[in-house]
Amino acid sequence: MNLKEQFKLRTILLFVAMFGLMFTACKDDDPEPDRSAEKAISSFTFAGLTPPVAGTISGTNIAVSVPGTTDVTALVPTIVISDDATVSPNTGVSQNFSAPVTYTVTAEDGSTQAYTVTVTKQDVVNNEANIASFVFAGLTPPVDGALTGTDIAVTVPFDVNVTTLVPTIVISTNATVSPATDVAQDFTEPVVYTVTAEDGTTIQAYTVTVTKEAAPRAVITPVWERTLAGDGLPTWFTANNDRDLAASADYVYVHNNNDKIRVLSAADGTDVTAGFADDDTNPNKEYINGKENFASGNLFLLNVATDDNGVILGSNLRNGNGVNGWNLYKWNDKDATQELFFSGYVPLQGEALADNLSIVGSVDGDGFIYAP
Repeated sequence: MNLKEQFKLRTILLFVAMFGLMFTACKDDDPEPDRSAEKAISSFTFAGLTPPVAGTISGTNIAVSVPGTTDVTALVPTIVISDDATVSPNTGVSQNFSAPVTYTVTAEDGSTQAYTVTVTKQDVVNNEANIASFVFAGLTPPVDGALTGTDIAVTVPFDVNVTTLVPTIVISTNATVSPATDVAQDFTEPVVYTVTAEDGTTIQAYTVTVTKEAAPRAVITPVWERTLAGDGLPTWFTANNDRDLAASADYVYVHNNNDKIRVLSAADGTDVTAGFADDDTNPNKEYINGKENFASGNLFLLNVATDDNGVILGSNLRNGNGVNGWNLYKWNDKDATQELFFSGYVPLQGEALADNLSIVGSVDGDGFIYAP
């Protein structure tokens, strides 16, 4: 190769080398753009709730407070994140927030940031103001009130003191009642109880009316009866002169016609023969012999009574005249001899003694005789 050709080759090679250097320099001046490292959550909202609820973001913690009635097992969050980033689990996907949930944001450059979302339920404020039950638990047995709307009716036994009754009242959760439960009240008249709900806006008034049961009346089935209405009066009975009676276990003793005491069977009311014999040793005593009665003549007997041992007493009625005294006679049983048990008191003018006669106890023991 001559000198001229060598020069031409060197020139071409130099040109190629310079072009390569220029291409390399141009490439270094236009590098590839950097990828974003942003990986933040800017908002976290449960848009499906009414009203929507937004979370509070503090660093990488997100706190969301939802109404107390919310079902937190299927909440759908709407999540706003950095441009070109992604989030997992994805926005708009239902999640169970019964426990904290971790959301991971991945930046464009592949770096990640984890966020912890914690959902709490707000306390439920009750707006109910109801009485569920009203009971007088201190009575035996306890007595429940009957609720009809806002009226409460309670029927208590006839002998209950309604001026100091203590009610036990069950009301709505977190509500209050006035007057308070378990406090004594006078229920002679209806009492108004006012229930205020927890939210303070709902107020309900209940009127409690307490009624006593009617006092029980004895239901008596007579063993026997001898009445004018039933045509059962004995022939010897007169309304003016037969006015007192007494009873023992086996006999009924009826004052009869001022000077007799009739003896009737307690079992069936029939006359019983009183086995008295005449006894003239006592001028105040003259028995009517062997009939259905025993008696003392002309003693003006008016009253009859028996003591705890079946001893029979009979007395007269004395109006005050300052002369005749009051006498009390005794028979140990229906067949016994008549005795003058007491005599001597003379009522003063204007007094009347022994319009009735009764005895408590035994005449031979610690008995008390009452003669008004």
